[in-house]
Amino acid sequence: MGSVWDEEPTVSNKVILTEPGDEFTGQVRSRGQAYVERFKKDVPTVTFEDGTEDGKVFEAGLTVWRNAMLRLQPQPGDWIKVWRGQDKGSYTDGGVERVPAPADGQPVSKSAPTAAPAAKQEPSQARVNKDAPPF
Repeated sequence: MGSVWDEEPTVSNKVILTEPGDEFTGQVRSRGQAYVERFKKDVPTVTFEDGTEDGKVFEAGLTVWRNAMLRLQPQPGDWIKVWRGQDKGSYTDGGVERVPAPADGQPVSKSAPTAAPAAKQEPSQARVNKDAPPF
């Protein structure tokens, strides 16, 4: 099969999360790995269903996303949410988690919130996203 795509995806078919609080929820079409020039390395990729032939491509370039993808191992048909948290100096918080399908079955994209961030969750309730993948 080779690469997830023959050419670098265009910005229009990428899932781009740039601001704290940005998130994307969608149904996984396929997963793979691709060399991404801006990260200068191979990173896990997920292609989401969006009603087009190409789908929406997410590149898990941040360490927190790569580790979460390695642990979660999303499969075609799974619904997952990818979110970006606060920039914390040398790293950026974020995560990937399985979620139930939305009632209408459509992908959901959300921009950074304008309200104050939610109160800190207890560790037992927090999303698992910071631990290293099992080697």
